[in-house]
Order: sequence, then structure tokens, then C-alpha cells
Amino acid sequence: MAARNFKYSSQRTGASDPSSGKVVQLSKALSWLLRHAVLKEGLQFQSDGYVFVEDVLLYLLIEFMVSQN
Repeated sequence: MAARNFKYSSQRTGASDPSSGKVVQLSKALSWLLRHAVLKEGLQFQSDGYVFVEDVLLYLLIEFMVSQN
């Protein structure tokens, strides 16, 4: 099978996608939460220093729902 030549354009990266702003906003919220606010926001670290994905997703869902009101 021939290798495909993928160019990294705005279309491929999603920069022209109207929803890309939401992706960036989600990315920033997730980064802030995990880097600075795990304990402040009531999430708990596991013994190995990680946070349960389920807890993070639930937090983000609640924050999203609150922001929609």
C-alpha cells in the first residue's frame, strides 16, 4: 500500500472548525484543573499521584452544565 502524504493544514488541525474554540477552552480547563486545582475542586489524588479519569470527566460535565445556565 502506498504511503499517504498528509499535509498539516488548518483543515487537518481543526483551526478553521468553528468548534475548535470549544476544544481549546476544554483543553485549557483540563490543564488548569490537573495542574493547579485538583484539591481545591474536591478531587482526590490516587496513591500514585494520578486522578481518576471518571472524577475529572464528572467535574468537567458538571462545570459545563453549570456554565450553560
